[in-house]
Amino acid sequence: MIERLQIEEIKTDEEAIDAIDSERWRHGFLCPRCQCIKGYRHKNRKLIECAQCGKQTSPTANTIFHGTRKPLLDLKLLDLMSRGCNLSTSAISKAYKIGYATLWYHANIARLALRVLGLVQRSFIDCDSLRRGLTKQAKGDEVGERQPDLFFREEAPEILITAVTNFLILVFTGVSRKYVQAYLTQYELFLNQQPHSLAELLEAAFRSRICRRELRNYRSPPAVLIDAHSFVPA
Repeated sequence: MIERLQIEEIKTDEEAIDAIDSERWRHGFLCPRCQCIKGYRHKNRKLIECAQCGKQTSPTANTIFHGTRKPLLDLKLLDLMSRGCNLSTSAISKAYKIGYATLWYHANIARLALRVLGLVQRSFIDCDSLRRGLTKQAKGDEVGERQPDLFFREEAPEILITAVTNFLILVFTGVSRKYVQAYLTQYELFLNQQPHSLAELLEAAFRSRICRRELRNYRSPPAVLIDAHSFVPA
């Protein structure tokens, strides 16, 4: 059972796809086009063909794994981030012996996907308050749309804003405003440091709609969200 399967037991990309496939259809097949629950598996490919509309769906379709060539790396990064990681993208790329550009893409996918891991009581921080830590530029570095529910949230305390800024500076030597929300998720998980099962990580990955195309178009909103309830001042 995948609930008992540990990330350390997965050694190859093929085994990673098997784990993704097992968890994706754990509760049965559901066609993303017509919502039919009956489908037929292909013998030589990890595809399920809908019995009603004929659409073929892979286990990675419409998930953060869509189009990935490194599913094992994706799983390792989901696990690493969820456990509380205070390493920069550069440090992780050196540890994994993977090029920085490749690692950056997969790491940011993992960071944004893990925003759904139960951290719901978030406060907000205006990006202007983090300007000391926003020292890098990214293509299309304008901010996205403001969240409609900020009126119902409280602003993060000044001590947390300072702690977040210091984290961005010390770990990443600053980040871009475009992706600051992704790095704040890593900070939240670093504060919590609660390991999650492989099944929980895959469930979070399936709930996220971030993939390569969405990552390129992603823009952090003018006010980013942070889990202030896990923060304990030193």
